[in-house]
Amino acid sequence: MRHLNFQHFLPDKIRVGTQKLRATLIFTAMYVLTPNLRKEIIDWKTCIDRTPRPFTLYLKQHFGDKPLVGAEIGFGFGFNALNLLEELNVERLYCIDPLKPYVTKFGQYEGKYLNKATSLFPILSKDSRLCFVKLESDEAFDSNEIPHDLDFVYVDGLHTTEQVYKDLLNSFNHVKVGGVVGGHDFTRDFQDSVLPAVFKVSAETGLIPTIEMPDFWFVKTGDCCLEQVPRKNFSQAGGRGLNRI
Repeated sequence: MRHLNFQHFLPDKIRVGTQKLRATLIFTAMYVLTPNLRKEIIDWKTCIDRTPRPFTLYLKQHFGDKPLVGAEIGFGFGFNALNLLEELNVERLYCIDPLKPYVTKFGQYEGKYLNKATSLFPILSKDSRLCFVKLESDEAFDSNEIPHDLDFVYVDGLHTTEQVYKDLLNSFNHVKVGGVVGGHDFTRDFQDSVLPAVFKVSAETGLIPTIEMPDFWFVKTGDCCLEQVPRKNFSQAGGRGLNRI
């Protein structure tokens, strides 16, 4: 028997206008009526949103109390930037984010999201160690605002395969040897975007990423930049091994 889709009975205007409401009601019903799902959602959200993130803890182990200059692509709510400043001996942190609405597979981030993000500006803008670079990441790296001898870059911007790959490539070319390039959301939710980009970088550099979900990171070795390494197709990058903690 053919599956019935009751959305077809709704006029287009009502269907589009109530999409978020209907999704919220269904999610709430599942959340309340399914204890196992509720626990999984809570545990997973705690894992994704926790601070300090695994990347930050590794930087602490890797660099100790060494003064650091780093960058974060994707300011978001600002909590991770604040945590980097609190946990590490950061001399300068470049926050790269145009701070404007954008669309992801989960919907458009605007309004309330941006208000929450800017709510940390009064705190962070007073910290002389932090520098906001209000540009798209490609533009920021092409400008003269980001130095080429960073100790680390954390990638958590636009989560498309192409953009994550470009962000990682640009990050490698702006991090010194022994520096760390990593990012967020190495998870099943982004298995078709973040993961292929990480595998591609691994295949091109010969470096094996360390994975501690939801983060990943590479330690840069040698003097070559990614752009000097012969390119491989995404399909050729899927067989690389991973370090898991």
